[in-house]
Parts: sequence; C-alpha cells; structure tokens
Amino acid sequence: MPRRSRAAHAAAAFVFFVALATSAAVFAQAAPEAVKEAASQAAGVAVEAAASVAEKAASAADAVVEKAAEVNAAADKAAGEREGNKLDMGVTMDPLSWWTGMKRLIELGGKLVIVQLSVSVLGLAIVMFKVLQFLGVRDGQLRALHKAIDTWEGGDVKKGQEMIKRNGLGFAADVEYALKRLRPDNVELVREELYRRARVFLAPLHAHLPTIEIIYYIAPLLGLLGTVTGIIASFQALEASGAANDAAKLAGGIWEALLCTGVGLSMAIPFAVLHSLLETRLNHIVAGVEDVIARVFTTELDIGQADTSPRA
Repeated sequence: MPRRSRAAHAAAAFVFFVALATSAAVFAQAAPEAVKEAASQAAGVAVEAAASVAEKAASAADAVVEKAAEVNAAADKAAGEREGNKLDMGVTMDPLSWWTGMKRLIELGGKLVIVQLSVSVLGLAIVMFKVLQFLGVRDGQLRALHKAIDTWEGGDVKKGQEMIKRNGLGFAADVEYALKRLRPDNVELVREELYRRARVFLAPLHAHLPTIEIIYYIAPLLGLLGTVTGIIASFQALEASGAANDAAKLAGGIWEALLCTGVGLSMAIPFAVLHSLLETRLNHIVAGVEDVIARVFTTELDIGQADTSPRA
C-alpha cells in the first residue's frame, strides 16, 4: 500500500476517534446520571451472566470427568480381555509353557495350524535322519580311499586291500571291486559298473531331500490359506452380528487369522536354510565320490599284475 494512502487512513481513523470521544464527553455532561445508571445495570447483568457461565462450565467439566472415567474403565476392561487372548511369543525353556503356548496357538489358528505343526514335526524328523546319514560319510574316508589307491598303484596290493577294508565307507568295497577287475580290454565295462554302484551308494543320500524342499515351499502357502479363510470367517461373523463398526472385533479376527501366515513363515525359513545346508553337503559328497572314481581310472597300475580273484 502506498505511503500516502496509509497516512490518509490513519488521519481518518484519528479524526473518527476524536469525534467519538468528543461526543461521549458531551453526552456524559448532558446526562451523567442516566449514563451512570445504565453502566450500573450493565455491570449487574454482566456479573449474573458470568456466574451462569461459570456454573455451566463447572457442570460440563464434571460430566467430562465422569465420561473420561467410564472410557478409562472400558479401556482397562478391553485391555484385560486382549491380554487374556494374547499369544505369548517370548522364548522360555519351560516345557509346560511351551505346551501351553502350543495349545493356545492351535486354539487361535485352527485346524490349519495343526496341519502346519504336523508337517514341521515330519520335516524335523527327516532333517535329523539326513544329518545322521551324512555324518556316516566323512571326508577323511574319501581321502583314505585315495591313499589306498596310491598304495595299490605303488605295487603293494595287499596293503591297499587292507586299507580299503578298514575304510568303513560302503563305497570302498566297490572301489576294490573295480581295481581287482580292471583290464585294458574292459575299462569301459568296469567304469560303467563302478558308476552304477556309485549311484546305488548315493541314492539313499539323495532320498527325502525333495520332501524338505516341498515343506518349505508349501508352508507359506498353507499359512496364506489359513489367513484368507480366517479373514473370511471374521467378516462373516461381523455381518451376522450386525456390528459393522466394531473395529476391535474385526482387528481381533484379523490378527488371529494372520497367525497361520506367521507359523508358515516360521516353518519355511529354517527349513529352507536346512535344505540348503544338506544339499551343499550332498554335492560335496558326490564330488568326492566322482573324484575317487576318476582316480581309479587314471592310475598307472600294472593292471596285468592285479589280483583277478572275484570279491567275496
């Protein structure tokens, strides 16, 4: 705004207030008693209005306090109910607490949680079996087979046979079989037979690993199925009860349904890790067996002097 316009407005305001003050003074001189009486009446009315407003404000405050107390009581009650329905996710070494938590989990999750837990028990049994199986094939046994082949190659066939028999690995007898029957005219036949025996030896180690893979594939899908069916049931219950605006009931139904997904993911992650570890160990064993087979057919044995007697 330009300076002149501001100055003009200020001057006009000043003139207005001066005129107002002059009028008030003239009016006061003309009728001072009437003004005083009006002012007194106005003051009385103002005091009565203020007292009424204060009384109403106090009543409203008391009502707010009572309502807040009711809301707090309702909140405490709802919190107690949620605490009663809460699933304890803490870690404890008390078997009784585990059993109680498992029962509560089954109650909240339903039949699909029972299926998931049964599948996880089956998977853990398979994993334990595979671990014991792989412990029976040690790297030291495969290295000992290499030493036995070297001893055989050095001409000490008898000592080589003794080292193979002391090896303890099931595949060691198949290596001895190949070394005894290896001739220049039957290399391919012996090779095929040794590979066949190696496949027979490795077949039990391959067994049941696909089952573990299936478990960690289907575990999240079972959880998702349980969650979807649980949410559907929650909405159906809300529709039947007519409590469309009851958010607490809806939230309770949803988190109970999500338990299935939580259980599924809790199964899938460790089983995926265990499967990967077992598969890595199996690949290592397969590579070791293939290396032993290659060593048999790359020896510098005087195969014409080898023992030709069949294995007992």
